[in-house]
Amino acid sequence: MTDIAIGSLVVTGLGVIFCVAVQAWLYILRSIARAYAWLTLPAELRSTNPDLSKHKTIIDILREEGIEVHDSDVTWRLGAAARDLYQSKYNRPPTKTLRPKTKGQGSHDIAGYPPQIHDDLPTLVWNMIDEVMV
Repeated sequence: MTDIAIGSLVVTGLGVIFCVAVQAWLYILRSIARAYAWLTLPAELRSTNPDLSKHKTIIDILREEGIEVHDSDVTWRLGAAARDLYQSKYNRPPTKTLRPKTKGQGSHDIAGYPPQIHDDLPTLVWNMIDEVMV
């Protein structure tokens, strides 16, 4: 082998080692960030098996507030806003729960919100209802 070939093998090997080291470092940083986000959640939200019976959906909130919505686009938009609010508070998406469809047969995964955020959801709905019902 020539000196050039040996040199290129060394450089290639060092490049591979560098890439592997960077990937390992990024993995460690992501793991630390996930652990920190998990530790800063309220205890009930840290549970791997939360009591979903206390969780409410946007549909539940609308019914409690006496608001009738017949357009799924409205509930989707309110649901997206509720999801964004939840994510901004807890740095993760809300837990989804399998619920029967309100119209027709079947079921869907619907975001359920724990009691810690229940007081915020009616305010969110009332602040947005005129905008989304147009």
